[in-house]
Formats: sequence, structure tokens, C-alpha cells
Amino acid sequence: MIQSRLARPIIQNISKRTAVLPVSASEFSRPAIVDVESYVYPGNPSYPGMGPQAMPEEWNRDDKVVFYVIPKTFADWLKPKMGETGIYSFLYASVFGLMSKEIICFHAEVLALSVFWMTWSFINWTAGKDIYTAAAEKHTAEYDRLYAVKEHDLAAYEEIVEQYKEAQVQAQGQALYNQQKLTNLALMLETEYLSRQNKLVSEVTRKLNYRVAIEAALAEHQSQHMINWIEGEVAKELAALDQDEQIRVCVEQLKSL
Repeated sequence: MIQSRLARPIIQNISKRTAVLPVSASEFSRPAIVDVESYVYPGNPSYPGMGPQAMPEEWNRDDKVVFYVIPKTFADWLKPKMGETGIYSFLYASVFGLMSKEIICFHAEVLALSVFWMTWSFINWTAGKDIYTAAAEKHTAEYDRLYAVKEHDLAAYEEIVEQYKEAQVQAQGQALYNQQKLTNLALMLETEYLSRQNKLVSEVTRKLNYRVAIEAALAEHQSQHMINWIEGEVAKELAALDQDEQIRVCVEQLKSL
């Protein structure tokens, strides 16, 4: 369970794709022919011995061996000396020679082995190609399925990498946005501080002006009251004096001048 989770991308919000070999051609299908000289692996990796390596050439078994174990070159070497049936003559002669030396003893185990070998040779002669074809098709289908899984995982991880890159870009933008918000908040606080300071200065100035105006009004009122009091006192003094005597005194002063 852990291996299966580790073998798949663990991330949310990615497209869900089934990792199976599609019936028709798709982006995950294995290419029929790959040019090994120009093929580039996904992600464009670079390391010593990366390849791509050329696939081994397909060869026909019948062109290499005879009876599954005898090299074809040995049969071709016997053909000019012993004819087309030289390989069979060699095999029979070898069997009889080994039997004469009692290296091969004709008993129940050898008989069972001979029957077993002839039976499976007959089965292979009649149905061997069909079995080989079916096995090759199954192997190819399994390889194609694994190739589709690999390509699917590569595409999924590429999508994850792109999402991580977008998340990093968004994180960088979020950091700038947060920094701008902090700057704006600092400017707003400074503006509010200066505004309140200006308001405080205005209030203090207004109260000081009000106090100065009150003091000026009191001083003016006192001065006016003092003048009125002096004028009243002078008027009283003048009223208390004899007018005829005052006129006479003024006339005498004028005459003396």
C-alpha cells in the first residue's frame, strides 16, 4: 500500500487519467518506430550512457540452431560431407555410440525421457508457433500497458511541477502583496497620527486664541470702566465747584496772560 502511494503523485486538484493502454492511439501510446538517433527522453535528461540504446535485432531461431541446441553452423558444416541428412546421421551415430559405451543405458527412465522429449517435440511442432505468438502478444500488451503507465505518470508529474511553479509564483506575488499591504497600513497609521497631531495643535491654538481674546476683552473692559469712572469723578468735582467763581478766576488768568 505504501509503495503504491509512493509510486503515484500525492497531490490534489490534478486531472484524473486512467493509466491503461487505450484502444485507439493517444498521447500515452507507445510509438511503433523510434529513431534511436534523434529520440529524446522526457525531461531531456543528460548523464553518461543515457542512450537511447539500439534494440537488439530480431532473429529467427531456426536460422541459428537446429533442434534447439545444435548450432546451425555445425549442421551446415556437416551438409557437404554427409548430405542433407548428415545431422540426423550424426545424431543417430552419437546415440548408438553412447549406448555401446553404456553411457546411455536403455532402461525405464531413458524410455520415459525419450517419450517425454518426442511428445513435447510433437506439441512444439504442431502448436509451438501459436503459443509463441500468443506469449509475444501478451508480453507486448504488458509492455505497452507499462509504457502507458510510465507516460501517464510523467505527464502527471510534469503537471504537478507546473502547479508547483505556479504556486511559487503566486507565493512570491502574495509576499509582494502582503508587503504592499504593510506599507499601506504604515502610511495610513502615519497619516492618522499626523492628522490627530494637527487636530490637537488646532484645538490648542483655538483655546489659546480664546484665552487671549478673553484677556483682551477684560483689559478693554477694565480700561473703559476706569475712564468712565474718572470722567464721572471729574464731572462730580466740576459740578461741586462755583461756576461764577470759576469764570472769574479764568478771566483773571486770561488778563494776567
